[in-house]
Amino acid sequence: ISQNDLRVDDRYRLDISSKDWYVYDDNRGTSEEKKFVAYFNSIVGKLKSKYNDVFLIRNEGYVSLYSFNSGDKFEPDYILILKDNSDNKDYYCVFIEPKGEHLLDKDQWKNEFLLQIKDKSLPYVKWVDDNNYKIWGTPLYNENFTKSDFDLYIKPLID
Repeated sequence: ISQNDLRVDDRYRLDISSKDWYVYDDNRGTSEEKKFVAYFNSIVGKLKSKYNDVFLIRNEGYVSLYSFNSGDKFEPDYILILKDNSDNKDYYCVFIEPKGEHLLDKDQWKNEFLLQIKDKSLPYVKWVDDNNYKIWGTPLYNENFTKSDFDLYIKPLID
């Protein structure tokens, strides 16, 4: 159902059709995805003060990643694109996976993989277009169990 549907808890209901940071007109994801988007809405102002471009994209099966350890395929639910305000031409591509409580243990490998991305991906690389790109993954996002870990991990992107 729509993130703006009256059946969605008031804390997470959000009309994102007019939000310039959300790439689509609506979010019809899981309840945990709706919680994440509402959370993101609460921090987007801080991100916009540091970055010229802030875009949250729901990955509709367009991007697949493969575990460094096992090669298992993984399609993170969200991709956050950030371009900083400085003249450094720094871009961040951040992979985010909201996860329901009942799946946190089963999908622990996804958490481990996402956290490996920052260290195992290429460091800032200057490409032909003279931009610097950094790839990050975040801890799994769960409103009740991992939100504080998530906050700590993305703090450097916000501060």
